[in-house]
Amino acid sequence: MHKRNFITWLKLGLLIAFVAAAVYFFRFTERGREVTPEFVLDSIESHGPVTARLIYIAVYIVGTVALLPGTVLSFAGAVLFGAYEGTLYTWVGATIGATLAYLMGRLLGRDFVERLFA
Repeated sequence: MHKRNFITWLKLGLLIAFVAAAVYFFRFTERGREVTPEFVLDSIESHGPVTARLIYIAVYIVGTVALLPGTVLSFAGAVLFGAYEGTLYTWVGATIGATLAYLMGRLLGRDFVERLFA
C-alpha cells in the first residue's frame, strides 16, 4: 500500500510540475513572452497552405494541453483561414488537445482522485 501511495503522489507531482513549467515558460521567459497572437500569425502564414493548416492545428493542440486561452488561438484561426475553415481547424485541434489533456490528467491524477473520493 505504501508503494501505491508514493506512485499516486509522484503522478500528482508530475502533473503539477508540467502545469508550473508551462506557466513559467509563457509568463517568465523571454521566449515565452514572444509568443503573441501576431507572432503565431506571422509564423504560420510564412509556410505553404497545407503546412500552415497543420501547424495551426498542432499549435492549437499544444495550446489546449498547456492551458492557453482558446479565444486567442480561435481568433487566429478565423483570421488566417476564414470563419468556416478556421472553425474546422480549431475544432480538430481543440478536440485532439482536449483528449490529450484528459488522458494526461487521467494517467497522472487517477490514483489521487480515487483516494480523494474513496
